[in-house]
Amino acid sequence: MSSPAPAAGGLAEASAGAAMDARHCRLLGPVGIVTQLLMGVVVLGTLLYKRHCERPRRAWRTWGLDVSKQLTGQGMVHMLNVLFSAVGLTNAHRNPCSLYFLNILLDSTLGLFVVYGVLHGVTRVMQDRYQLQGFVSGEYHPGGTPGRPAPSVLQCWLRQTGVYLLGLALMKLLVLLLLAWLPSIVSFGGWLLSLFGTHRGWQVVFVMALFPMAMNMLQFWLIDSMLLYRAPSSDAYMPVPLPTVQPLARASLGEAAPAA
Repeated sequence: MSSPAPAAGGLAEASAGAAMDARHCRLLGPVGIVTQLLMGVVVLGTLLYKRHCERPRRAWRTWGLDVSKQLTGQGMVHMLNVLFSAVGLTNAHRNPCSLYFLNILLDSTLGLFVVYGVLHGVTRVMQDRYQLQGFVSGEYHPGGTPGRPAPSVLQCWLRQTGVYLLGLALMKLLVLLLLAWLPSIVSFGGWLLSLFGTHRGWQVVFVMALFPMAMNMLQFWLIDSMLLYRAPSSDAYMPVPLPTVQPLARASLGEAAPAA
């Protein structure tokens, strides 16, 4: 008859591991909240600088509508990252900083391709196939179609934000699948953060501020370019015509020759 001591010991060890991970990185602690607020200020300043460099510049109202879509999506992504990190911690007793770090890394690299594909794919289907207006990102005053009034600014914003949030949701699904199918990625994240040793505060600052600040500045800049409205170009490619001699010019030359 086996003794219950090993089972109790294993349970106590798992519980101790979870407590240790909670001490390693407290995503919702005061350090995490302060660093997140500072990161938001820096990212917003980046978008302001990007608008300053634009030629021509977007109107403040248009810029605010574009940025509000990113802020809405980022709030959703942040909550999902914290939730997935907590779920991963309870399931595998891993450091939540490691999972959060990997989420940020994958969101800012592979995730951008997913968002780009969804934005263009859904917009093309809604506009070309179903003839629905208001889905072109950054366009808040589209013209109406026969039998359908033009959508309002709020309707355009809601439709465009919905498409953007769909892209973010699919992005997070892809990230979860990668973390589930490739455990070596999780091991790499844990090893990298183990370099901080017992410096838990610096670990939180790196994962919650320094690394996501750099990646989010790049991500926000690129996504803002995706959400920016660009009017269809009328300068379509036309082959350069070959030089020809006009009949009038030939006649003039022919008349001038005998006179000489």
